[in-house]
Amino acid sequence: MERLGTAPRTQEDWAWNNPKAAAQDFLARHPEFELAVPLAVLNESGLSDPVSPVTYWPGAWLRRRAGA
Repeated sequence: MERLGTAPRTQEDWAWNNPKAAAQDFLARHPEFELAVPLAVLNESGLSDPVSPVTYWPGAWLRRRAGA
């Protein structure tokens, strides 16, 4: 969404009002979390990279840090 802020039929605030920006804001206030792409448990996509899931929100995956 952050890259689409100037595209047709989008909202002007998408450059900052999006899941990735929300995750970054959350991380700034919660050090017990980290950005982490989950491993794909099942990959039926046919894509060669089973580690990176297909998502509308790249860069917005959060995980609680171990021991937090």
